[in-house]
Amino acid sequence: YVSGEESAEQIKMRADRIGRVSDNCYIVTETSLENIFRHIRSFLNWALKQGLTANERWRGFSVRREAYGTPIYLTLEERDRILSTDLSGFPRLERHRDMFIFQCLVGCRAGDLYRMTADNIKDGFLEYYPHKTIGNDGRPYGATLCRVPLNDKARTLLAKYDGISGRSLFPCLNKASYNEDIKVITLIAGVTRTVVVTDPKTNEAVKKPIYIAV
Repeated sequence: YVSGEESAEQIKMRADRIGRVSDNCYIVTETSLENIFRHIRSFLNWALKQGLTANERWRGFSVRREAYGTPIYLTLEERDRILSTDLSGFPRLERHRDMFIFQCLVGCRAGDLYRMTADNIKDGFLEYYPHKTIGNDGRPYGATLCRVPLNDKARTLLAKYDGISGRSLFPCLNKASYNEDIKVITLIAGVTRTVVVTDPKTNEAVKKPIYIAV
């Protein structure tokens, strides 16, 4: 089962809740199509060696190399324009905007931000192990502790939600809509400059508004 951005822990919690835990269900938390194909190829190779299948037709399928274009980023002026945009009439967008700006300030993945609590704030720093470097036993393997100083903007955002989001740093209202909300927020803020991105299907450079590309 390929879950995309949903973590194995979230899937396990849901499986426990509905009583559908299985030792024969293998989870891949991956969003890259090329990496998903590699996982499938590895699984089929394992199945062949175990005598579970004699089908080798998949061997003729090649996985293309990932293509990376020029990195897309917001300028400091664009970041601050998004932060200063009045979204008080749209509470969900406002909260997701604040989470996104906090990410910009500290450089963490969304999946790591969802897991952060007040315990990650220590002496004016954000401390955490990136979740992708955590083993199945819950301990970091070969990982370096990320220790990021919190500037005034980051501290102001944390103070805004202190006491109203439980132990979590931010009250994420809807993880499924988070990425799409960021696009809407960027458009509302008037950040619409054109950027060049690589089309994942053709590997050709195409022009898009940055609120679509983020």
